[in-house]
Amino acid sequence: MESFNFRSVLIDVSSLQGSVLLGFVAFVEGDNDQDALLSSQAICMVQIMRLPHCLSSDPIRREVEIRLFWQCWMMDAWHTSRLQIPRRLNDSNFKRPLEERAFNAMQPGDPASHLSEADIESLGLRNSGLWSSMLTLTEIHNQVVQLNDQMVQISIPYSEIRRRVVELSLKLDLWIRELPDHLLNTFSNRETHAKSGLGREFAILHLLYHHQSQLLYYQFLNKGSTIIGADMDDEAVAYAAQCKAHAAALSEIMWDTNSTPGMECLWSPVNGHLLVVASSIHLHTLLFSTSDAEIAKARRLLEQNFIMLLHFQKYWPFLEFSMSRLRSFHRACQINATEKNFDMDRWMIQFLNRYGSRVQDRHNEFGRDLYESDPIVGTSAAAALWKEVSGSEFRQFLGNLNSS
Repeated sequence: MESFNFRSVLIDVSSLQGSVLLGFVAFVEGDNDQDALLSSQAICMVQIMRLPHCLSSDPIRREVEIRLFWQCWMMDAWHTSRLQIPRRLNDSNFKRPLEERAFNAMQPGDPASHLSEADIESLGLRNSGLWSSMLTLTEIHNQVVQLNDQMVQISIPYSEIRRRVVELSLKLDLWIRELPDHLLNTFSNRETHAKSGLGREFAILHLLYHHQSQLLYYQFLNKGSTIIGADMDDEAVAYAAQCKAHAAALSEIMWDTNSTPGMECLWSPVNGHLLVVASSIHLHTLLFSTSDAEIAKARRLLEQNFIMLLHFQKYWPFLEFSMSRLRSFHRACQINATEKNFDMDRWMIQFLNRYGSRVQDRHNEFGRDLYESDPIVGTSAAAALWKEVSGSEFRQFLGNLNSS
């Protein structure tokens, strides 16, 4: 960090790359202040360098600059939605990143005429890549997080909430329908991308899709009651089912990807947050479903998610934030096993959206504050909490873990 701060050239492509990289390092280490400063620095550099308006004539450098702009654009979008502060890079009407395989095939020394913009346009290479498809999901993510925040922070008529849910649901449906065939989540596509070194990027694309969907429909978990005698809201029941389906799909994709040698899900500690949100949805099924098949599936997915979380924590200190959130959620269900725990209130917004920090216990009057001495995951105390929601095989796994 000291070398970066005393660099001779303050603003150029290398400095921008360094700021992005060091910001990510600060983020995964849980240093939110350093992360905020470095991210802000990167965004200011993009603006001062006038990217992507002013681009190099060199083909590779030009594409690197375009990629750096979109990296900062996504970083700005995710940071501001999480912290609820104004975005600085609002305009998205720029050239999308070049399709990944076309970019990787570029060679130093390629003439400026190589793969001209006209060729790129005719081949659709700015609309068929993994990264370009992620950008639309990032816009939807901002809108979903904003909706969930506004439901709690300000008074929105319920009819308006439902209208916006329908609107965002249609956007997600349109996104998946318009996804190019080679990017659909099929076995052959996963295999093709893995062989070309893009397996993780392919998984990220679909994990993001399912995460936005589980966030959007989460509010309906406690509205989709099928209890006899309760007032039925058929649309809410359908949304709750979609929330559970997307949580299951996310968990399965993460497990399959992480179980493939060379494709372990270690690219970002945010994967832990995605798993924690999905796990809370599986916990809802475990507590309130009357279907033995659904309960068995939820138990299996919870077990797999917890195994992955413990694995990820060996590499990412940030995962302690995620694990503390899941423990807090489980404690709330132990204290008061009702669907009220799934209400979209201030605590739930902290749980779903503010993934860079711990949350307090949901029922603070019954338990301690998580901002105090929180036990480290992997201890007998943490294992004991999970024995109650796990089958015998998982109890044996936890027993082996504690004795190792």
